[in-house]
Amino acid sequence: MFFSDPIDRVVPAGTHPEQTVAPLDLQAIEAEIAQQAERLARRSPEHQGRIVRHRRVAHAQPVVEGTRIPVRLIQRLLDEALALNAILEAFPSLTRKDIDVARNWASSHAA
Repeated sequence: MFFSDPIDRVVPAGTHPEQTVAPLDLQAIEAEIAQQAERLARRSPEHQGRIVRHRRVAHAQPVVEGTRIPVRLIQRLLDEALALNAILEAFPSLTRKDIDVARNWASSHAA
């Protein structure tokens, strides 16, 4: 495999006559990967405001569906009087509905 020099776009010659250069547009590949990652990071509306437990997620602790954010963490932040906007800023995948549901779940399942 050969890479062209990013400045002058010169491709070094191969040392074996059967070697060839296959052009790859790495910028296009990077852009496509970034777009796919952004799409995967978005949670669907039906996952918002739901608490779930999965055996292999966060040691089966209750988490906000579509995330790995434990309800216990959200409750601890609320108990420490962290502002709702600060929590949303720290965890951009959460919604206000998620935090309200986590608060209610935690209070109804308090030990």
